[in-house]
Amino acid sequence: MREKPNTMSNDPTQQFPAPQGDPIQSHQSYYGTPPTPPTSPAPKKKMSRGKKWGIGIGAFLAIGLVGSLTNGDKPATDTITTVADNLQSSSSPATSDAGNFPTTDPSVQASLDKAAADKAGADAKAAADAQAKKAKADAAAAKADADAKAAAEKAKTDKGTYDKITARQFAKVAKNPDRYIGKKYVLYGHVTQFDAATGTTTFRADLASSRKSEWYDYDTNSIVDEGRAGIFDDVVQDDLVTIYVEVDGSFSYDTQVGGNTTVPRFVANIVKVTGSTS
Repeated sequence: MREKPNTMSNDPTQQFPAPQGDPIQSHQSYYGTPPTPPTSPAPKKKMSRGKKWGIGIGAFLAIGLVGSLTNGDKPATDTITTVADNLQSSSSPATSDAGNFPTTDPSVQASLDKAAADKAGADAKAAADAQAKKAKADAAAAKADADAKAAAEKAKTDKGTYDKITARQFAKVAKNPDRYIGKKYVLYGHVTQFDAATGTTTFRADLASSRKSEWYDYDTNSIVDEGRAGIFDDVVQDDLVTIYVEVDGSFSYDTQVGGNTTVPRFVANIVKVTGSTS
């Protein structure tokens, strides 16, 4: 077997074969001074949170200042304020929501609610009092009206409330009865018509201011209506009567001969039959 020649030499300058797969290097690379190992970079000092805030604020202020210089219609102070507002907004928790908080202090709201309730109660009481006062006034007015009507009705039967008049005074009443409406007098007369034509509550009579000895002496043609129900039930044609009347104005009617006449009209409240001509 053929031996592999020894290619190694004692000559230090001779090149030695490099290890398989490695590039050829000088012997100094293997046998000389080893290279200085790389120095690891010193760990950087962690920046404090306050310094980060300072740098961030400074950067925002700088950006705001530049923006204010390039925008002449907006003062720099507004930009600074906006930057500060942005910082505050960015630093706020994402879950914060000012709308979730009450806008009015609960105690103040309670006072407002109580004041509103008190006012509503006072208004309701005032309305109720006014209604009660009006009802009381209406009741008083109704009672006063009823009392006046009762007094007037009672006065109709009180002979003392009727006046006796002279023949001249009665002539004035007969001449212009509308002027004396409501006046109360005592009159005397003769019933000249009380039949189906006049009805049961009205009769025609000749009247005077005093009692006459003869029925034909009563010379003022008149119409007399019943003022109180039933007081004419005992009166018939040709009766002589004393009547207590209220003047009711004038009355016009057609006569049997085809003419028309106007006479005084009275309402009788008291009737007394004193005789008859039949």
